[in-house]
Amino acid sequence: MPPPRAVGRALLASAFGLASDSLARGAGLAALPRFRTARRAACTSFLLARRAEAADSMTGQLSFACRRQTTLAAKESEEAATRVRESGMPPVEYWETLVDPVTTLDRLGIVAGRHARMVELGCGYGTYTLVAAARVSELLTFDIDASMVDQTLQKLRAAELDKNVQASVRDVVAHGYGSEAEGCDAVLLFNILHCEDPVGMMHAAAATLQPGGRLYVTHWRHDHTTPRGPPLSIRPRPEQIEEWALATGILRTELGPVDCPPWHYGWAFSRI
Repeated sequence: MPPPRAVGRALLASAFGLASDSLARGAGLAALPRFRTARRAACTSFLLARRAEAADSMTGQLSFACRRQTTLAAKESEEAATRVRESGMPPVEYWETLVDPVTTLDRLGIVAGRHARMVELGCGYGTYTLVAAARVSELLTFDIDASMVDQTLQKLRAAELDKNVQASVRDVVAHGYGSEAEGCDAVLLFNILHCEDPVGMMHAAAATLQPGGRLYVTHWRHDHTTPRGPPLSIRPRPEQIEEWALATGILRTELGPVDCPPWHYGWAFSRI
């Protein structure tokens, strides 16, 4: 079937052609009313055809937009189903297959005797807390989730590592670290810099450090194959973390990025 525009043009051409033929054959003024009627009919048909074409075009555009939206929604749903990319904690058994705290601390240079007083933001299940507690004289750890703090304390007691650890519920973003300025020599920011104000968080952490103290950062690799982690749209690339650290004006790069298997990378910065 020809498109509406072609039909309208054909009708218009036909009407004008017939009327012109009649006039040409000498019908003269007697044919003029028929010519005008034919012209009006042809113009009306042409306009209706153009409206139909516009409606078809709009319908097609809406249909395409709907199909595209449906495809994108299905893709996002599939990704969410196959890769839990939000930053909430998975079951502890699964989480502990995704990190290697001993290797991570080793590669970042967090060895026994190097630091006296360390602050950890976000203890989670205590996966890193237990390893760090065995390497420092004093460890302050926080989490916004009371159940996480309880689980971490239970693990510390079971491992007889609770004597030098203070674990408490605290929203550091809202209320700060509760530690005096330059009161520690190490801070851990692990898997947390997909927050809304990463530079502000790093600056607040660095402000608790003594000159020369270390700020250690890890995050999920910026790679869609990782089994978990926040969406790539808010997940920092390694170079972004270094840019944020330098943007604080009180940190310099010491180490990084280093591979922290199986799925993370890390940086070490020092307080100027």
